[in-house]
Amino acid sequence: MSVLLLWEARICRGVTGGCQGFGGRALRLDRILGFSVAVAAGLWGGGAWAQAPAPLSMMLSCSGTIVEQRKISGEVRAPGQSQGAEIESSTLVNVAARLSVAVKDGAVRLFPGPYLAPNMFQKKSPDGWYDLTDVAIGDNAIDGKAPYGGLYGKLKLHIDRRTGDVSFGGFHGACEKTSDQPEARKF
Repeated sequence: MSVLLLWEARICRGVTGGCQGFGGRALRLDRILGFSVAVAAGLWGGGAWAQAPAPLSMMLSCSGTIVEQRKISGEVRAPGQSQGAEIESSTLVNVAARLSVAVKDGAVRLFPGPYLAPNMFQKKSPDGWYDLTDVAIGDNAIDGKAPYGGLYGKLKLHIDRRTGDVSFGGFHGACEKTSDQPEARKF
């Protein structure tokens, strides 16, 4: 109550003619009620009693490319020669690839597809979906790490929520939001 009296005393000094009664500390009900309503609205609107946001749930389908090493072989002949030499070389090519990402209640699962799946020495998932670790879901990005990886550690997933750009290991592409209902169709 003393806090309200001090607060009211500051207000009363600015009022023309000053405050009447209670030794200059008159309780002006309109100001106290207005202050109480403002404090209550602040607590219920954005404070401790604010309603928690709905859990994030979405399904993403991502298309892009992955760099793959391909062998090229052929035969080289000199002009006029009937026999030549066989050569073999390798080159890096971009191969179309897809992956799916499911986000539900703060967990992120990944369906990597054949080009991004773990190799034969790593544990495979029975249904093809992998739970990501170190998940961070923010307003602008979704990040996580796959439970498998290469020589340099676990593969990292990064999705820019503003543009839809995605990177996962050697995969780079763009994601589109799709329905998370199994019976839903695109067309």
